[in-house]
Amino acid sequence: DPVLHGWASRHWVVGDDEAHVVTSNGIFRATALVGGRVVATWSLTGGHLTIEPREPIPDDALAALDADAADVVRYLDS
Repeated sequence: DPVLHGWASRHWVVGDDEAHVVTSNGIFRATALVGGRVVATWSLTGGHLTIEPREPIPDDALAALDADAADVVRYLDS
């Protein structure tokens, strides 16, 4: 993902909490963006997608993320 990988500094997109996005060995967690900023990480286990907010997410944006999550699960189940 060029948004996270293509820059020397990711502060403009991840803020001060980069440790929750990039692991100690340089692996990037799956992220959700709202308004061009990382607001959550997500994981997929046993066909269930879990969104883990890093900051408060407005209800309309959270609803959109939930809809996207359902689309991902539906796609993977097909």
